[in-house]
Amino acid sequence: DAADSSYAYHNNPNIVFTWRVRDPNILSIVNITDWGVKLVGKSVGTTTVSVSAQMTKFDGTTYELHSPATTVTVHGPLILISPSFLRVAIAGSATILTNLPPNATTLSVGGTQGIVTVSGTTVTGRLIGHCVVVVELHDGSERVVVVVEVVKVATLRVFGLPSLLSFGAVEQANVRMFDERDNLVNGVQGLPIRVLSNHQSRVIATTGVEIVRDDGFDISLSAVGAGKVCLEISVGDFVHSTDLAVTDNPELVRVELLPSQAAVHVGATIRFQTSIPLLGQWISSDTQIADVTSTTGIAKAQSVGSATIRFVTGAINVFTTVSVRRITRVELREGNKTEYQCTNKVSQVRGMLLQFWSASQPIIDSEFVNNDIHIRCTVYGADPLVSQCRALRDDSGAYILDVSVFSPSSNRVRLDLVVSDAIGTYSFPTTESLVLQPCDRPGSSGITFDWISTIVIVLCSGAIMGFFGFRMGTNSQGQRGSGTQRVPSASFTHGPHSPFRPSRPTS
Repeated sequence: DAADSSYAYHNNPNIVFTWRVRDPNILSIVNITDWGVKLVGKSVGTTTVSVSAQMTKFDGTTYELHSPATTVTVHGPLILISPSFLRVAIAGSATILTNLPPNATTLSVGGTQGIVTVSGTTVTGRLIGHCVVVVELHDGSERVVVVVEVVKVATLRVFGLPSLLSFGAVEQANVRMFDERDNLVNGVQGLPIRVLSNHQSRVIATTGVEIVRDDGFDISLSAVGAGKVCLEISVGDFVHSTDLAVTDNPELVRVELLPSQAAVHVGATIRFQTSIPLLGQWISSDTQIADVTSTTGIAKAQSVGSATIRFVTGAINVFTTVSVRRITRVELREGNKTEYQCTNKVSQVRGMLLQFWSASQPIIDSEFVNNDIHIRCTVYGADPLVSQCRALRDDSGAYILDVSVFSPSSNRVRLDLVVSDAIGTYSFPTTESLVLQPCDRPGSSGITFDWISTIVIVLCSGAIMGFFGFRMGTNSQGQRGSGTQRVPSASFTHGPHSPFRPSRPTS
């Protein structure tokens, strides 16, 4: 499928050049001159071009010469891959990349001269200021512009390096540079980078520094002995110091905070502790959200939001997160210890679990958390004078309900919960029914009295006049005494999309 085109040199039929394009769909021949050929790209791709010459002597004999094939790449429009804005440190360098091979473009500085220098595809910062770097094709047919700002490094930050290392461990961390306005600096290449430590040979050995991208570099450290060390990372004239320690006690390296995460309610008390007994200082990132006592680790949830709780002692610096939320839903469900029974004409359900929710996240009490939630429960559908609903805390700290109803004729009652906390008081009514075990009156031969019916006995002048109404029926359970029945869970929801909306909070 190759395309050939022949041309007689100086119109001399005895000297004929033949140009060959391997793939004419990518590249085609426009015209041929005595000294070369003009080609035009037709589609993106790579092909080869070659030329041969055939010469005829006076005696009629011929011989040929062949050139090696030349590879030609046809590319699309010039596209900038690097950021269109680069922040380079003084003496630092960054690479400007496009979709074309490096030798397809040239770099030039526009605007103020002397702020940067360019070489190949690399731009190097020289003076603080702004300028533009123009990237264009060799023939000038296309160009793109990159804005370059040369800045002074103000801070270094080390990511991924623990403050306490285990003896024999090899750790790798990433170092990034920031300017005086706390912007990330791109240009790292070309800067002199050193990682040193006092007593380096005894505690920490630097095993390597590697620039893996324009916006930072990696350092590798080896813990070769127990002790403390001050690690110095210098980039150009800027020096960053950080304290490290190496221990031969593996338990210290694995120190964690408990609970590892906490989702609590406003007003809750959280007791933080370390996984092994240690003395140190507790610090909260935001005391307006969670205020922690520096010596005990006991924190008080003050307002909605998230805060970081940090424990610091010597080289150990560990942290966890506490999330403070509002209650939006209450769920009533059975637990492993839920019981249903009828005793002495009283129908009871004990140990119904209350689960508080904030949106889709549960708010859980535990051995570390006391949410300090106060609950008042009211029973509807039974005589309130002989009915009782109590909210309690079990041994694990979970909230539970105990409900007692005296001789109910109906086995369904409705509950209203009023929840009080540090913010206010909320009512969570529900139309869901709680199913109880009906109890028969002793000696009634299976007859139960409707709570709506009344019996009025009037004694007057030695005569008994009765005005009463009753309804006879058989116990639907077909049994007396205690019994067990499963109950569906009920949901009490506080929110704009809930069918059960709470009342307005009060102080």
